[in-house]
Amino acid sequence: IDLVYCILPRNSSSCYPRIKHEFENLNAISTQCMEMRNLKPPKPQTIGNILQKVNTKIGGVNNIAADMTKIPIFNKPCIVMGADNAHPAQGEGSRPSVSALVGSMDKFACRYATQIGIQKTDGKKVHSPVIESLQAMVKNMLIKFYQSVKTKPQRIIFYRDGISEGQFYQVMLYEVDAIKKACLELEKGYCPSVTYVVCQKRHHTRLYVQNPRDGDRSGNVPAGTVVDQGVTSTTDFDFYLNSHQGIQGTNKPAKYHVLVDENKFPADAIYSLLTAFVTSTLDVLGQCRSRLQSTTHV
Repeated sequence: IDLVYCILPRNSSSCYPRIKHEFENLNAISTQCMEMRNLKPPKPQTIGNILQKVNTKIGGVNNIAADMTKIPIFNKPCIVMGADNAHPAQGEGSRPSVSALVGSMDKFACRYATQIGIQKTDGKKVHSPVIESLQAMVKNMLIKFYQSVKTKPQRIIFYRDGISEGQFYQVMLYEVDAIKKACLELEKGYCPSVTYVVCQKRHHTRLYVQNPRDGDRSGNVPAGTVVDQGVTSTTDFDFYLNSHQGIQGTNKPAKYHVLVDENKFPADAIYSLLTAFVTSTLDVLGQCRSRLQSTTHV
């Protein structure tokens, strides 16, 4: 069985997590849940959205951004990874943290595979910010990439979420080293160049247009706006990116910190890659967070 369709009643908040846990977490079977009220009568837009979800879950590709073929990052075999850690809520210190890793499985980073890891607690109340099993997870992801693309990646772009600025270099040193060790474990002398980027949303910076005519329909700065000077560091490579249109209220841009760039990408190439990811619904960290949520819900 590759996929199970589940038609749910109107108030499905209690059975939905149980279905996901039973099928996906325990038996590795994908599910597509639908509420009955959305199927009577069926609307073309609803059916189209459901089919796009199903296509993705069975390994298909819905969209490829036109700009992806022009981004110089992909002129060599490249794997894009995203990672996050989910820690237990306050008062649940005995529960382990759950880490997730997603990695691209094709030439233009449109299809993704996932890896889930459980952090050891050993009775500690303070949970480690690093992904302790990252070496094994990256090794498995590189094997899957080779099986899918039939070539080894020469570049690794690694996006990391869920760490604060005070933890940047502790986490970066551990995890970049784990990535390097995973590559050497596969083959002696195999050392692809690594670009390590941290994404943050927990900040208080907002971007505004000086002239209302320059904004989008909600008055926000246009999608794709990048700010890399004035309100950023004068020594580090960091920038704000407003990657999508806002429907209501003021957008909160994501802040990115490029901590390691062995690929020596031009800044515009990194901006273009991130913008292409979001505009073509290829949100790497979003996929990673969704895996964490479905894993830790129950």
